[in-house]
Amino acid sequence: NSAAAARRVREAGKDLLLHLPLEPEGEEDPGPGALLTSHSAADIERLLDAALASVPGAVGVNNHMGSKATADRAFMDVLLDALDRRGLFFVDSRTTAQTVAGTEAERLGVPYLSRKVFLDAVDGDIEGSLAQAMEVAERTGVAVAIGHVQTDGLAAILRRATDRMGRSGVRPAKISALIAGREGRAAE
Repeated sequence: NSAAAARRVREAGKDLLLHLPLEPEGEEDPGPGALLTSHSAADIERLLDAALASVPGAVGVNNHMGSKATADRAFMDVLLDALDRRGLFFVDSRTTAQTVAGTEAERLGVPYLSRKVFLDAVDGDIEGSLAQAMEVAERTGVAVAIGHVQTDGLAAILRRATDRMGRSGVRPAKISALIAGREGRAAE
């Protein structure tokens, strides 16, 4: 249902990102079409194009899993270059502290942001994670928070939090607006 979901996201005026499966450390399966560190540059390009075709209108990409891939400098150079040539930005889900995505994006001049908070808190405390994201945004000016739509109650929690955000001076923003505000510089 990716194409239909992509259409609904675009029609709602939201930024559409490709949630691209990348190679993790360990034995977890990132799913079909995953980009692996063993892939050639041509294979990465081909798989990226196929994934982008499944979500027409994507303005950027973020990684699904990818702890091994985002820590691999050569792999990230190929992927970031491919994204840049397509006019797309990269949002690192930061599935590993060893990620080189930011340093490579900065070096290559590829628009980039990094996740600060997961809203799918393992302990189920989505409200607490959202409060943490708001604190980071108040302190640093920007906090990229990632939540998965299948997380029970996430949309309702975000709607309820809108008033609290407004009172604190924090406001939700499109990721593309944050990228544009960085003027092409990478942001951690």
